[in-house]
Amino acid sequence: MNATDSTASDDIAQEFIQRHGDDCSYVLIRWWQVLWYGGILAIFLLGLVYRWDIVLFVVNTMLALWYFGIVLFKMLVVCTSLAGLGQIKVKQTEIEALTDDDLPLYTILVPLYKEANITDRIVRSLNKLDYPKKKLDIKLLLESDDTETINAVNKTKLDDHYDVIVVPDSQPKTKPKACNYGLKRAKGDFCVIFDAEDQPDPDQLKKVVIAFRKLPPNIACIQAKLNYYNARQNLLTRWFTIEYSTTFDLYLPGLQCAGIPIPLGGTSNHFRTPILKELEGWDPFNVTEDCDLGVRLYRLGYKTMMIDSTTWEEANSRLWNWIRQRSRWVKGFFQTHLTHTRNPIRILKQLGLWGYLGFILCVGG
Repeated sequence: MNATDSTASDDIAQEFIQRHGDDCSYVLIRWWQVLWYGGILAIFLLGLVYRWDIVLFVVNTMLALWYFGIVLFKMLVVCTSLAGLGQIKVKQTEIEALTDDDLPLYTILVPLYKEANITDRIVRSLNKLDYPKKKLDIKLLLESDDTETINAVNKTKLDDHYDVIVVPDSQPKTKPKACNYGLKRAKGDFCVIFDAEDQPDPDQLKKVVIAFRKLPPNIACIQAKLNYYNARQNLLTRWFTIEYSTTFDLYLPGLQCAGIPIPLGGTSNHFRTPILKELEGWDPFNVTEDCDLGVRLYRLGYKTMMIDSTTWEEANSRLWNWIRQRSRWVKGFFQTHLTHTRNPIRILKQLGLWGYLGFILCVGG
């Protein structure tokens, strides 16, 4: 275990701002976007004063058509995935044919915050991975003000392939900023993020290695499926499970078939490390950094694919926690939409007409 307690000023977030400019969520909305949306609102209000009945009819019709378009789009991509397309399948015989010498070094990023009570469980879950320990580079990413988790990790017996990184206490205090610290020191040919409560299929890393070796180099990310191990705990966890099963088993594979940007899940996205470093990792100011990164990959000509492997998580079982989580997701989709539509002509050229339409329907919708 190599522990690093960094107290230096945070320059990773500032570097991201300088290099990405308008493609960073550091500022939620620019002045010209305020003028654009403010102008639309002003026209709407003036219209209400002039002929409120006609204006409400037109607006209601447009919203209904927009909503119908989103529903139709989602139905089409789901039907595509029902045909058995849209995900990579790796045979058991291919996994069994691998030897330890065949496998590359693999970096695992595990951001932890206020997780002192489950530290042992995290390590046990990671140790269950069917991958040679000498080929693992596991980064436990801790926050410097979270002394309880730091102390818990220090008391846990960790093998040499664990690397404990303490992120300095600075703004923004976000998961993507912590992951960028880990990415700076990533040694593996591939890297993946796992959250604290994650329980990935033991053979997931091997499946991804086999898949990457079959795929062209422009496939930069492979997204595993996510689902919940506490599905039957209460009504809320049942609803969550239905949502995740629909999203990761049907919707995202359909987006892959459609060839449009895939908003990544917050965990179990596997990357070619050099490409991820080329993109300089995640936007530290976006609260749905996974969705944002999926769009940025596509804009630079890279693609994401789904794989038939599952990571099991714990669903929110309490209403207030669910509300806070869902509010963060909605805020992050707003951030991503506003960030990537600041220069409509440029993003249209980068995504293409079909990719841009898919982005608007997925994220804006």
